Amino acid sequence: MTPPPRSGTAPPRIWDQQAVLAEIRRRGSSISDLSRANGLSRGTLYSAFYKRYPKGQLLIADFLGIRRHDIWPRWYGPDDTLLPLQGQGTGGRAA
Repeated sequence: MTPPPRSGTAPPRIWDQQAVLAEIRRRGSSISDLSRANGLSRGTLYSAFYKRYPKGQLLIADFLGIRRHDIWPRWYGPDDTLLPLQGQGTGGRAA
């Protein structure tokens, strides 16, 4: 059986935290340097990896030259807009 023809496009890259940090280092910087260069304390941008932080995530994505959606697809739509939180009610309290 022959394999299906290739479309000529590479598979999408998986951007986990380690891949992002490695790429920033490969480009001669660090997450701490990126934080300080943007007027933030050195550890501030680390929070972009585990919570929704649009400003920080935009700084990281811009530095890498990619969209936030490519790194955080569960938080940003294909047009790079912030998606609503999943599983959240209307914001009211239970009776």
